[in-house]
Amino acid sequence: LYDAWVAVLDCRYQYLDSVSKEIGGREETRTTVGFGPQFKPVSRDRQKAAVAYLLSEGLNWDPVYVSQDVFDKAVPFNVSHELRKYQGGTLSGMFSPMKLIQLSDSAIGGQNPYTIGEYLRDVITGVFSELSSSKEPNLLRRALHRQFFQVAESQFSVNMTEMAQLYKMVGAPSFVVESLSSSLETEYRLSLKLALRDLESKLEAAAKSTQDPLLAVHWSECLSSTRRLLA
Repeated sequence: LYDAWVAVLDCRYQYLDSVSKEIGGREETRTTVGFGPQFKPVSRDRQKAAVAYLLSEGLNWDPVYVSQDVFDKAVPFNVSHELRKYQGGTLSGMFSPMKLIQLSDSAIGGQNPYTIGEYLRDVITGVFSELSSSKEPNLLRRALHRQFFQVAESQFSVNMTEMAQLYKMVGAPSFVVESLSSSLETEYRLSLKLALRDLESKLEAAAKSTQDPLLAVHWSECLSSTRRLLA
């Protein structure tokens, strides 16, 4: 039963990954050459809907996956590790270099595009949704907050080699690969810093207002991580 539970989690992860492809995605129209565009960007509304779904369903656990009844029947131990692993994988996919390339591409020449800056603001607001509500984060949500900073920091110094390889895969000439990679890294840095400024003020207020000692320490650590990225 444990293997079956993990298999279900894996299927859920693969489904969420397919939803993530909507963000910055392009659809093949399969139109005959010469009779219209061969590709079209996924609409802004569909991209935002995909982000909203990943934040509400992908990074929150439905009781069907985490109920005590399921654990008692199928999971002898290591529950939190498996759940953190899969939610961390989903979050990492939302910050992958290819995702940043797709969002950057869709913003060039598009009408009312979904920009990297807006995307990062939406993700950060969703990951830290407790700051805009009276709901306190449970253990898994607190783990998600820490995972966000791990992912954001790793992408803050974007792997330029990986970026170059991805650009070559999509046909960019070698002499412009380095310039494109550096430009995208700069765009990501600036957009992330702008989004983090709003998070900083919310974390500061939350750390001061909470009556829960554990939560006060958690928000304070998140605030320190935010300021480290803003430095």
